[in-house]
Amino acid sequence: MSEYEGFVRAVLRRSLRICPKENVIVESWNHGLDIAREFVYQLRAIGARPMNLVEDEEGYWRLTGALSILVAAITLMVPVFHRFSREEVAAMQAEADPLLVVEEELARVKKRLIELENKRRMLLGRTADGSEDRPAN
Repeated sequence: MSEYEGFVRAVLRRSLRICPKENVIVESWNHGLDIAREFVYQLRAIGARPMNLVEDEEGYWRLTGALSILVAAITLMVPVFHRFSREEVAAMQAEADPLLVVEEELARVKKRLIELENKRRMLLGRTADGSEDRPAN
């Protein structure tokens, strides 16, 4: 008599109410094979048709480790691919419309020129509208 026999019999007959000719899948890991075998034995005794499915623990953890490495590699490569794609898109736009590239550069230079003019005015003590900014005496 197995140490699990009473427990398994109670689960199958009272809780699950398994009937003869019923198909039942018993799934377990390596460390749960003893109780899984008892379930299969008791299911056959009832007249059910059991199938024992064992998930190999070592194989599962090896797969989990390999997938973790793959996820880490993808996580590191995504920004690199993103940068390559941005450079590629910019190059394609430059080839497609060189005028657009020139206009973007002009806009950037104009913005910088305005910043420098404002800084110059501030250093000379003038306001943005051209009037002198003198302290009150």
